[in-house]
Amino acid sequence: SLRSLLSSKADNSVEMSIDQVVDLIHQAATDPQIVALYGIMGHGNGFSTGGWAHVEELRNALLVFQQSHRRHLEPGQGMDPTPPKPKPMYLYSNTFASPSPTGGADMKEYYLASAFTHVH
Repeated sequence: SLRSLLSSKADNSVEMSIDQVVDLIHQAATDPQIVALYGIMGHGNGFSTGGWAHVEELRNALLVFQQSHRRHLEPGQGMDPTPPKPKPMYLYSNTFASPSPTGGADMKEYYLASAFTHVH
């Protein structure tokens, strides 16, 4: 669990694989006690990935979290009388201009940020 990972580090920093992060986001999507997601990106707070495929996998997990409030009823069951509230996703970034290995600006952070509901 995330608590056990965080409690083992003095500065609360955690190194996780993409699979672990995706699984954690999926768990958060189904947990009614988790009502929002908060992320930080930018210089000094970036992430390293294996490429665009990993970014896409992470972004898809964020979209699952974003849509986790939706319930799909069988045809003929009518409307849900108490639809749950959407889970907002907040992202803070001081820049999206992370240098890429090829010398230009890397757009991975910008693409990932597009999945969040609020970007500051």
